[in-house]
Amino acid sequence: MIMQLAGVPRVSLCNLPTPLHEAAGLSRALGGPRIFFKRDDETGLAIGGNKGRKLEFLIADALEKGADTVISSGSVGSNYIRMSAAAARKCGLESVSVLIGEMPDEIQGNLLLDQVFDSEIHVINEPTNEFMCKNAANPNLVGDIVKSIADEKRKEGKNPYILPGAGFGPLGEAGYMVAASEISDQCYDLGIRPRYAVIAAGSGSTMAGLALGLKVLNTGIRVIGIDMSRLRTIEAFTERIVGTARDTSEYFSLPVTLDADDFELYDYAGEGYPTPSPEAYEAIKLVAETEGVLLDPVYSAKAMAGLIDLVGKGKFNKDDIVLFVHTGGIPALFAESALVENLNPKEIRIINV
Repeated sequence: MIMQLAGVPRVSLCNLPTPLHEAAGLSRALGGPRIFFKRDDETGLAIGGNKGRKLEFLIADALEKGADTVISSGSVGSNYIRMSAAAARKCGLESVSVLIGEMPDEIQGNLLLDQVFDSEIHVINEPTNEFMCKNAANPNLVGDIVKSIADEKRKEGKNPYILPGAGFGPLGEAGYMVAASEISDQCYDLGIRPRYAVIAAGSGSTMAGLALGLKVLNTGIRVIGIDMSRLRTIEAFTERIVGTARDTSEYFSLPVTLDADDFELYDYAGEGYPTPSPEAYEAIKLVAETEGVLLDPVYSAKAMAGLIDLVGKGKFNKDDIVLFVHTGGIPALFAESALVENLNPKEIRIINV
């Protein structure tokens, strides 16, 4: 554990440490490098995913401040919303979810689970990508809506706590500094020295926390982020990650921070968030067939598609060890209507008796 996090309030929401294991079948299929999976799809809370780590610190902060309600915001089908609702319920809090995007014809996937956790749902019914571009131009747009809902809750006598979008900020990034500590310990136990860690980059918060933690621990592992949304240019995204890492370093009085040359970012967004790319579908099929592991179509599949393409371009040596951080998001598979036609599965044989 990074020393500066030892006294930070935290609740237990996840099954940690998550496994770190070799993906030998995938490595063989690609002709190298050696690939290991860090299985944060197995954090456990509400089917798992990376947001559980962030919520351990954020929900603890809400409880410290006497909150009885948490308000989270994200897209329709958001993994963060699903896990925030579950975390709130586990800790005895009410859940309010502000969702952005067009309501689907059928309620399934993460949206269905939001309702299972009995979250109070508000929907900004507009195409997700268009609205997120508007919000990038006017960062107060979603925040103002969320604040108005918080004001309504206060009038009802509630004490709401607004969770930062995607868990962005020092407390959320603390979750991935913990992950960095796990990775460091697990690599030591396995006797491996990874050269790279590949991870999906959406808001950039998970990537920033991981890269910062790995640098604090002097692991020598270089983080490669796969931009799966294209909400900003790579240059602007790099500045965002550097900025939030610096804020986190100051918040926790860490001995180092991140610079732009400490990590790499690549664009594999396809048509943008939340649309899966053809390469993401291919990655889902390849990893399922070689490892028996499922990827979600929005985050981890695009990150894997990026890794596969970088292998083909000679980014890695055959003997390099590369960690793939699986951030979860599996419920999104069950809301992806185009999945079957894009995977080209074997024909189903019907037996009549």
